[in-house]
Amino acid sequence: MGLEWIQAALRTESYINKINGAVGTVFSEDVNSLYTIMQHGKACEYPLTHLVVFNVGAFDPQTNGEEFQKKCRLAEQFAQEQDLQTVFVDTNLMEVINKKFPEISSFSNIACALAFQGLFSVYLLSAECEAANFKLEKEHVACYDLLTAGCVSTESLSFHLCGAEIRKEEKVRLVSAWTKTIHGISGNWLDRWCGQHVYLHAECIQR
Repeated sequence: MGLEWIQAALRTESYINKINGAVGTVFSEDVNSLYTIMQHGKACEYPLTHLVVFNVGAFDPQTNGEEFQKKCRLAEQFAQEQDLQTVFVDTNLMEVINKKFPEISSFSNIACALAFQGLFSVYLLSAECEAANFKLEKEHVACYDLLTAGCVSTESLSFHLCGAEIRKEEKVRLVSAWTKTIHGISGNWLDRWCGQHVYLHAECIQR
């Protein structure tokens, strides 16, 4: 049985890469997240509009939500000072999925972002793995982002991977310099964060 052409009068409209929607990324306090935030200020192609905190397994369930709420308060404070909006999502995902969070981290965060296709037109994933050292690890699916980030985009929501092209020690250097330009309450918090995390990480890399 052969194929036959059919005629159809259809209206076509492209929603891909519309920039009039929101641009979001996870606020997780680590150097990868801060690098993504730093790189997407108002002058870039996809200026950040929203910081999100998704409780899809990263927070210790033994704290009865206190750890999640603390992260939300910190994100809200930082967002207000940077003229950004926030989206917070709490779930009981880890109660129904028998997996360790590193095994599902990227997939669960992407799934949560896909639930907001009416809000976001661009969603920024912070790369945890360097493209130059790419390898597949079953126990850490964030390495798969280099392959999957472009595959999960829809007609109305594009996923972009940020920071895979740069070495982590360079991120540390850039984020360290950037935090010194931020003032207010968040500036104080970032100074403490640098002292506890960024410089310690840089020292470890130098060793």
